[in-house]
Amino acid sequence: MKGKSRAMIDQIRAMRADGHSISKIKLALGISRNTVRRYLRDDEVDAQPAASTPSPIDWETILAEIGRGRVAKRLYEELSPTMSYSNFSRILKKKRPMAEKPIAIRLHHEPGEKTQVDYATGLMITDHRTGAQTPTQFFCGVLPHSSFIFGEFTMTQRLPDFIRSHERMWAYFGGVSQYVVLDNLKSGVSKAHRYDPDVNPTYCDYSNHAGFVALPARVRTPRDKAAVEATIGVIQRDFFDRNRDKKFYSLGELNQSFRKYLDELNLRLMPDYGCSRLERFESEKDKLKPLSERPYEFFEWKKAKVHPDSCIELSRSVYSVPFEYVHQTVHVKFSDKIVIVMNESATKTIAVHARQPRFKNSIIPSHLPPNKTQLSTFDVRRVQKFADGIGPRCREYINWQFDGVDQPLRALRRMLGLLRFHETKRPSASAMEYAASLAKQFNRKDLRYFQNCATSHLQSGSRIHLVTPPKRETTNIHIRT
Repeated sequence: MKGKSRAMIDQIRAMRADGHSISKIKLALGISRNTVRRYLRDDEVDAQPAASTPSPIDWETILAEIGRGRVAKRLYEELSPTMSYSNFSRILKKKRPMAEKPIAIRLHHEPGEKTQVDYATGLMITDHRTGAQTPTQFFCGVLPHSSFIFGEFTMTQRLPDFIRSHERMWAYFGGVSQYVVLDNLKSGVSKAHRYDPDVNPTYCDYSNHAGFVALPARVRTPRDKAAVEATIGVIQRDFFDRNRDKKFYSLGELNQSFRKYLDELNLRLMPDYGCSRLERFESEKDKLKPLSERPYEFFEWKKAKVHPDSCIELSRSVYSVPFEYVHQTVHVKFSDKIVIVMNESATKTIAVHARQPRFKNSIIPSHLPPNKTQLSTFDVRRVQKFADGIGPRCREYINWQFDGVDQPLRALRRMLGLLRFHETKRPSASAMEYAASLAKQFNRKDLRYFQNCATSHLQSGSRIHLVTPPKRETTNIHIRT
């Protein structure tokens, strides 16, 4: 039953003090007899001496629970005391320390203008076999004009989950707002700044696809997204508290339970407006932009420096880039199917490759310079000069790597790795010569074989160890099953 205003309650008490009956108070104020009796009964309970009605409630425990974030109404429902909730809350208010109330200003939000999004720590998911519990993350989005809410639980706050939660939020709203106000988490903001933050390039790409503009909130300024902060608080005090002892065995089960609660919450009456969130949303829905007709293909972004062999590396695979961009920094936009390389300002596409599995390369011959130009590059000459300083076998090994190949730069990466191996492991010249002779003898051009041979020489020299199998005694019988 909806509570009456303080003026109405005072009027009931004043008329009763003047000797009017419950029926006359009911007719005069236009309320039911039960409402009149309820407020008069509360007064009678307050008027009784404290000694004659000892309270069975442990108020210290109640205050401690509220200090840990519990909701007073939920505690009242669990205790089920004989007193009414209004009397319970009045006594509790007297016992709680008075805090200075902040000055609040009601902000005006245009319909369909903004959506505020944020994360909070979610509930646990229990493994039904082991009993192990895994924490979840709670994603929440709110349209501040109507206070219409969307929320769901995910396993992480990482970029794929973040974007997929947005897509499900827009589907729930039936449209897209002009702006999204978000916190400075890494999935949305690459570099936080009070006045000029850098939006994550993948999230920026998604916002362009969906049709909204990302507005990062100021660092440590929760009032920039006050609507979603307050909504998360309501859900934590209500849904989280109701299900704090319940076990969920899958993310789907948890989200299914929350979706029922979410629909009820959006239908719940808001006393400040006299209507529900859904009713207010109906007038805002037409102001949202339509949903995109094509699904978003998830792309990630990274920066890479073009190697001297005109290639970049991505997830242990190598992709070629036009040789004019050697030693420059480029932007790489990639998905599970495609790799797009763009120039330093990300305004021009300079190479496109099909995504390759790990350790498999994609080299386009036209990206590489002519053979003579490749052999005369500074990096090839640097490797050859390095081999001269080690010994004749090493120089022969280096020349063997570059000779007889269509694209000498394709061997350059291995040889630069050879230089790096010498700089970090500091093998002796004899170990390098030994490894070079074995690699050429057994026609092994891979760098790992060279490194293993040099390391083996450091440990045991150039001796070849023969492993002799143990002799079996004739008296022992061995049966293979």
